[in-house]
Amino acid sequence: MATDIRLPMELVKTMQNDCHEIRLSQRVIRHEATYSAAETQGVLPTDCLVQKSVTGLLGDKIVLWTGVSDYEITRHEQHTAAHLLGLSHTSDHTLNPSIIDPLGFYGMAEGMVSPFLVPGSPAASELAAVCVLSWPQEWEHAHSVAISLSLHESLVIPLAGLHRLLDIYLERTFPRLPVLRIEREASL
Repeated sequence: MATDIRLPMELVKTMQNDCHEIRLSQRVIRHEATYSAAETQGVLPTDCLVQKSVTGLLGDKIVLWTGVSDYEITRHEQHTAAHLLGLSHTSDHTLNPSIIDPLGFYGMAEGMVSPFLVPGSPAASELAAVCVLSWPQEWEHAHSVAISLSLHESLVIPLAGLHRLLDIYLERTFPRLPVLRIEREASL
């Protein structure tokens, strides 16, 4: 596995400039190389949550699920996304489908998937939607969030600013890509 693949510098600079523009504090932290959200969560400071993204195939549409912490996607969340995309709630749903190679599809290292899409990557043109899972509002006052820049670097921002940063990035870079807000069930 390649451990030196990093998001393109232009993308990192754009994220950092967007943070500055919306007055979000930010810092880059280095950590041991990690290949999953669970591994990354294990190396982060205790008040910092991992930003996790997972590719899904919902019916015939490729979606990107994203949220914070090492979550699992429920059947209810799948049905909600299917409804919002105009699909039958009984549409098949596959996580990490074998037809998607993350390195080629996202232009990122194995183990990295991010809603901060690389311009020109197949993901930028083939995703049907980014499905953003909600988190408890009280987490926003107690946690920061780590966005992977590489397998061994993360951009840490206040969790309260993640929605805004993601919205600004996607609106500017991929204005036609739908962003679906999916409310999590209360039993988080």
